[in-house]
Amino acid sequence: MAQGGGSDSMTGARASAGSVLARLRGLFDAAVAQVAGLCAVGGRLDAGRLDAQQVVCHELALASADLLAAETVVAGSADATPRDAGLALVFAVE
Repeated sequence: MAQGGGSDSMTGARASAGSVLARLRGLFDAAVAQVAGLCAVGGRLDAGRLDAQQVVCHELALASADLLAAETVVAGSADATPRDAGLALVFAVE
């Protein structure tokens, strides 16, 4: 069997996952911009404001890592075996 994730249903699932992740990336970037605005004075990060938003910034950092990982495994699953492509999709959903 050829590489590439297998069937048309896997290709469709990968495309759907990519679409959802792209939408999440846009929403995530908007959230980061909002928090950055809360942490800035005159366009520069302010230590006091950043400290006041420390928990939110920490959660955004964790979410950023998860989102990047999901984007990476889905993008890399195009040349994967069907099993590995399926695992990539399961990871992205998680």
